[in-house]
Amino acid sequence: MPRKQRDALKQLDATLLGLKVALRHRQLGLARRLRSAAWEQVDLLPAHLTHEQRRDLFQAKLAIHALARHMEGRPHS
Repeated sequence: MPRKQRDALKQLDATLLGLKVALRHRQLGLARRLRSAAWEQVDLLPAHLTHEQRRDLFQAKLAIHALARHMEGRPHS
């Protein structure tokens, strides 16, 4: 794997960890930025992600939407 891709993979893992922490602390803006950054890093990687990375990104999407609804005072759907 080329160095650029290895670096992107390391950065993706760090970003996913930060994303989990941001969601745990209910930092919606930061979570959205980190999820966006994670997808930018995915673009630098080979055509596949691990199952865990896909799961983490999908769960983050759901958690961001739930947190946004909660902060707006809307019920969960």
